[in-house]
Amino acid sequence: MIADNISYTANVAPIIEANCFDCHSSSSNVSGILLDNYDALKFYAQNGYLYGAISHAAGYRPMPDGGSKLNNCTIATIKKWIDNGTPH
Repeated sequence: MIADNISYTANVAPIIEANCFDCHSSSSNVSGILLDNYDALKFYAQNGYLYGAISHAAGYRPMPDGGSKLNNCTIATIKKWIDNGTPH
């Protein structure tokens, strides 16, 4: 079960760092989409792109690109964070 008190700092940032920074950080910037800070990630979370991409929803480019889909628990954690208003 996913806890209710999901936060960017404690829960989401480590997931994004481990799974997305190879292409989506200012040190690599392969994609042109930066996710290495709260404000940037919040933007993509609130416009639906983050969840669409990681859940492999129709109409979104599946992420991680060229990698395996994140496990269901990880996706649920990010979804809960988004649903809770993307708390820092």
